[in-house]
Order: sequence, then C-alpha cells, then structure tokens
Amino acid sequence: STDGGISFTNKTTADGLGDDQVNAVAVSGTNIYAATQFGGLGISTNSGTTFTNVTTSDGLGNNTVYGVAVSGTTIYAGTLGGLSICTLPPTPTPTPTPTPTPTPFVALHFVTLDPAGGSCSVDVATTTSATRTPFLGYSYIPGAEECTRTGFTFQGWAATTKPDTVIPLPLLRGWEDGIWRYFIANSYDLIAVWKPIG
Repeated sequence: STDGGISFTNKTTADGLGDDQVNAVAVSGTNIYAATQFGGLGISTNSGTTFTNVTTSDGLGNNTVYGVAVSGTTIYAGTLGGLSICTLPPTPTPTPTPTPTPTPFVALHFVTLDPAGGSCSVDVATTTSATRTPFLGYSYIPGAEECTRTGFTFQGWAATTKPDTVIPLPLLRGWEDGIWRYFIANSYDLIAVWKPIG
C-alpha cells in the first residue's frame, strides 16, 4: 500500500516472487526483501515492481526463509538452514562527465619569404624561399627597416604569383623595439619588391 493502507496491490509469483507465501518483509530505500516459504529471498530494486530470487544456488542456507533484516549494505536472512548473511557491494558513485574545455580556434598559416637579392633580418620569419615557416594565429614579417639591398629601396612584399604588385599589408610598430613590421594572419608565399635608387 502506498496510501496508508486504504488500498493494496498484491505481488505474487507473476511479478517474479519465488513463492506466494511471504513470511517477512524488509525495506531499504527502493529495495524490498521478501522472505518466502519455499522460493528463497525475493529482492526488488524498483520498489516492488519486479522481483528476482536468491536461493540455495546463490548460497542461501535454505529456500525456506522465515525472516529478513537489512542493516546498511548487509542482508540477514533467517532460513530453515540457518542464518544467511550477505554484504552487498557498495553502489558505485558514477564518475561525473568532465565538462569539455573549449579549444580556442587558432588558424595555422604558413609563410615563405624570398628577399629577391636583398636581405631581411627578423627573428619571426624565414628569409629563404625553400623553407615554409608555420605560424599560429598571426605573425610579423620584416618591413623597410629590416630589409636592405645595395642600390635599391624596399617597397614591400608581393605574392610570388604577382611579383610586381605590392600587397597592402597592415604595418604595426613593435612594442619592444619600435620597429615597423607587417602583420599577417594568412598563408603567403611572398617576394620582396625593390626599386632601384636614382
């Protein structure tokens, strides 16, 4: 009865009990333990909706169970064959699923620089066309202060596919050394553009 005894529902062998004669009952949370006359100890873990039975094949002293008591995770069954004691394993605590840490999107890009007969010096870029240097997020490439060629002035960088057209890259002054460099965040194969002096 779930309404204080006003009404009852009956659980029998049709619900999984080992026998319809029940000698004793014990309750622990949603677990119900029914001591049956000939069918062993009926156990329900869903508030009596269904039962499974523990019998002598599971170690019970006898399938005639007169009484049952529960203390914590230990079950005591008084049987025709003595007192049977079973300690249930502790209910495992589910491991919480860790909340994934979002990985910031950082684009990987590649840069090659061909100084086209001049020389450019800066730590963050390669000056040989044979090497493609990977950069995460953004990179700086040398500007006019770091590129020299005897008899020429540096005009900027062009794509190797259009070596005479300077790409209008943004210039930023380095906060550590005050040198103007080009700021890029895409993959480029670049070649220096030079203008003869005079």
